Amino acid sequence: MVVAACILIRARFTHLHQRAQGRLASFETWDDLVRQTVCWADSALCPHEFGDPMDLVREAQAADPEADALFALLDALRDQFDTAEFTAKEVQSVAKGVNIYTPVETALLDLAGDRALQSVKSLGRILRFREGRFVHGLRLIGRVDKSSGSRVYRVQADEGTNSQQNEFDGFDGFLPSHTEKAETLPLYKEGETNPLNPSNPFASPLDDVFDPDNWA
Repeated sequence: MVVAACILIRARFTHLHQRAQGRLASFETWDDLVRQTVCWADSALCPHEFGDPMDLVREAQAADPEADALFALLDALRDQFDTAEFTAKEVQSVAKGVNIYTPVETALLDLAGDRALQSVKSLGRILRFREGRFVHGLRLIGRVDKSSGSRVYRVQADEGTNSQQNEFDGFDGFLPSHTEKAETLPLYKEGETNPLNPSNPFASPLDDVFDPDNWA
């Protein structure tokens, strides 16, 4: 099975083919080696037999009940802080600063329930867990402030995110906070034959088991 998989991956890099659109952030290698190979096989070997694995990501995102709640929070935070950075403590202060429900407080309660505002530490975990996830063109960016040692956040609007990406940005099927991102250079260049040819432990009736042109 490993040999067969390596043959398919090598064939995908050997035979130039248009890359499938989009890319799953934090899983770039998986996208380059697995998803793109499946998409190539769906086009070159068995048309319309395999499809695009990212379609499953889109379906999972469409069924995600948290997406709208997260967008409401990001939108409220952007209205409150604009592009400025903020801490979990500042978010808690804004949410609990008045006697009426604020948009930030309402969004937090909808997203994480009563535990959202129990403590700054709890709120910080909620924010950090959702870093980097695109929802309708917005995402939460976090970093450690070297001067204070605390984590600071800001809401970033990605104006270049297309509608197709927004359908499944932030897919959490593998791990939390992973998103599809814009196309970047692949790990391997088209036309190269990486990974190296694997040794074939089995006898084969083909003259060259690594030559896709010999395949039936």
